[in-house]
Amino acid sequence: MNITRSLWIGFALVILAAGAAAQDEDARAQPSPTPAVRSVPDERFALLKMLGLDRQQVEAVRRMNQERRPLLEAAFSRLRDANRQLDEAIYRDTFDQSEFDSRLAEVIRAQGELIRIRNMNELLLRRILTPEQVTRFRTLREEFEQRRLRLNNMRQNLQPASTPNNSDRQPGRIRPRP
Repeated sequence: MNITRSLWIGFALVILAAGAAAQDEDARAQPSPTPAVRSVPDERFALLKMLGLDRQQVEAVRRMNQERRPLLEAAFSRLRDANRQLDEAIYRDTFDQSEFDSRLAEVIRAQGELIRIRNMNELLLRRILTPEQVTRFRTLREEFEQRRLRLNNMRQNLQPASTPNNSDRQPGRIRPRP
C-alpha cells in the first residue's frame, strides 16, 4: 500500500504542477499577483521544470486532469459515504451482522474503484511522459518520499513522551489516540 500511496503522491504533484504551469502561461499576459495572493506554490513550477514538460504535455496533463477529476471526486464521495454507512452499522443500538457485511463489501468496492481510477490516472500520465521524464519522475518521487519520511521522523521526535501511568489524564475524559 505504501507504494500505491507514493505513486499517488507523485501523480498528484505532477498534475498540480502541470495545472500550475498552464495557469502560469495564461497569467503571463496579466500582471503577476503578489506572493501572498498567488494561489499556486512555486514548488509546483519547480517540479514542472525538473520534469521538463513541453507545452503539449502540459496541455495533455491539464486535459486529463479536467476530464478525470469528476471521476476521482465521485469515487472519493462514494468511499466517504460507504465508510460513514459502515460506521453507522457498527455503532447502531442493535448490531446486524448482515448489514455490517453488506456495508463492509460496499467499502471494499468503493476502495477498489478509487484504486482503479488512481492507477488509470498514473497510466495515462505515464503515456504522456517521455522515457527520460519517467525516469526523472521516479527519482523525484523517491526523493519526495524520503523527505516525507524525514519530516515524519522529526515530528515524532518532537512529540512529548507518553507517560506509562496515565497520571496526566483528567477524570471523565477520553484521551485521543496519538
